[in-house]
Amino acid sequence: MAGVNRIWRIGSSASNGLITDPAAEIVEFDETPIGSGQFFVSTSAEVTVDITESNSLKGNINQSQDGGVGSVRLHITGVIRGVPALAGRKMLLKWLYQDKTTTNFPTGRFGTVFGELPEFNLTPVGNDTGYGWLIENIQIIKDGEWKNKTSFIMILKYNGAISGLVANT
Repeated sequence: MAGVNRIWRIGSSASNGLITDPAAEIVEFDETPIGSGQFFVSTSAEVTVDITESNSLKGNINQSQDGGVGSVRLHITGVIRGVPALAGRKMLLKWLYQDKTTTNFPTGRFGTVFGELPEFNLTPVGNDTGYGWLIENIQIIKDGEWKNKTSFIMILKYNGAISGLVANT
């Protein structure tokens, strides 16, 4: 069973960013048919444009300049329940604690597949004009009532050449 939504981290010495690389670590969500109980509750994208403002003389409106896209962040809210909850938590935390880049992938070593947001599907590219995701933040929420359930909120930040995102639109 393959997850409809996937996040993977390429190995430390990987030369390609493909999810099929043997050293890739994968966390799968929303399997069909439903299996492990790992699923996304919501995914939202935040695209921020850098708009700078120049002071104008009295009576004129300040001129603004389009500085282009400043940042792209994905906010993922998910649930891991059942037996894989502990393993899933540990994997996400390990990814957060360890390096988010490698020598071959200096802009990011994380890739994504989203069934409902394919414009943010990304396989890391590791060259001078490369790109990839960085894990910026993870919040773990342990429900006191449901012992085998862990919720999380993860923020992925896009890093590198905008061509990786533009290619999907």
